[in-house]
Amino acid sequence: MSITLLAIIIAVVVNRHWILLPPKNSENIESFTSTHQTDPGKTGHHFLPLKKPSEWRPWSTQLNEGPVQCSYGYGSLFCASQNGNITSLDASRGTVLWSKKVSGSVSAPPIIVNDLLVIVSDGISLQVLQSGTGRELWSFSPGGRIATPVIDGPNTYFTSSRGFLYSVELSSGRLVWRSPVKSDPGPVAVAGGRIFLVTADSSLIATSASTGATIWRVPIGGNRGTKSWCRSPVATESNVTCLSDEKTVRSFDSNTGEDRWVFRMSEPSDGMLSVGPHHTYAMGKEGRLYAINSSTGRQLWSVKVTDCGSVSPVLYGKTLFLGSRSGNLVALNSATGAWMFVIPPSSHGASSPMGQAPLIGADFFLTSSENGAVFSKSLTLEQS
Repeated sequence: MSITLLAIIIAVVVNRHWILLPPKNSENIESFTSTHQTDPGKTGHHFLPLKKPSEWRPWSTQLNEGPVQCSYGYGSLFCASQNGNITSLDASRGTVLWSKKVSGSVSAPPIIVNDLLVIVSDGISLQVLQSGTGRELWSFSPGGRIATPVIDGPNTYFTSSRGFLYSVELSSGRLVWRSPVKSDPGPVAVAGGRIFLVTADSSLIATSASTGATIWRVPIGGNRGTKSWCRSPVATESNVTCLSDEKTVRSFDSNTGEDRWVFRMSEPSDGMLSVGPHHTYAMGKEGRLYAINSSTGRQLWSVKVTDCGSVSPVLYGKTLFLGSRSGNLVALNSATGAWMFVIPPSSHGASSPMGQAPLIGADFFLTSSENGAVFSKSLTLEQS
C-alpha cells in the first residue's frame, strides 16, 4: 500500500496506533509556490531506500548502552555506542549476530561499504571492520583528532586537528595522499570527484578526490568583514550547501565556488540540513522546518513541527520523515509540507527521543532511541 493512499485511509482508522495530525490553523502551513517533485528516497548524504529483509517482522531490541547510532545494509543493522561497542543485528528479527568492543567511544553510525564497516574510535583512530564478523582489518591513526569520514569509490576522506586532509584506501588502510588544508577536524562532503571542507581561515575549498590538489577556494566571511562559518557542508553534483551563520543557509556552485543563493531563516538553525538536487530542508531551533528550492534558494514552504529536531529529515518518495524529541515518527508531504500522519511511541516502542534519522523502506522503518533501544516497525495499517 502506498504512503499516499495510506494517508487518505488512515483518517477513518481509530482503533490502531496511527494518528493523523492535520494542521491546527492556517499558520502551520505558510506557503507553497513550487511544482517540483523531490527525488525518490534521496536527501543529500542521507539514506537510500531500504530493501526489506526476507521474513521480516516488527521487532524491538534493547542494547542497554545509552544512545546508539545505526546503519543498515545487507540484511543487517550495525549499531555503534558511545561506550565503544559495535553490534550487528539481524534486521529481520532484531537478534544480535555479533558484538565487538573497540578501543574508544564511537559517536557516529558505522559507514557500510560492501563488506566493510568504517568507524572512528575515540575521535583519533579510523578503523575498518569486517561486517560479517566484526573482525578488525586495519586502523589508521594520523595523530590528533579526526572527523567523521566520507567515502567516494575505493577511498575514504577525513580531516585532522593537525591541519591535513587525508585519503586512505579502504581495502588496505594505505595512505593515498595527505594534503595541508589548515583545517580543524570537521565534516567534509564529497560529490563529483571533489572534496569540500571549511578551513581555519574561514574559506570554503574544493579539492580533487584523486590528488588532493585545491580546485577552488572562496572566503566565506560576511559581506561587511564579519566572521562567518560554514557548518556541515552537504554536496551534490551542482551545489555545496551549508549554514553560514545562525540563521542563514548558503549555497555555492560545486564546480566554481561561485555564490548561487542565500536563504535567511526566521529563527536560529538547529544545525541540520538535508539537501537533494531539487529541495533543501533546514530545521530551526524553535521547530520550524523550511523547504528551499535547491536551484534558486527560494522558499517553497515552511511548517511548524515543534516536537521535531536534533536529527535530519529523511525523504522517501514524496514523503518527508522526521524523528521527534518525544519519540514520534512524523510524516509530511514533501511537496507542500502538509501533515500526513504520525506514528507515536506506543506503536513502535520508543520511550525516549529518537537518536538518529530514521531509515525508511517501502513499508517499514528502522531507527534507534536515545535510551539504547533499536527497533524496526511497519509503515502499513497492519501494524497494531
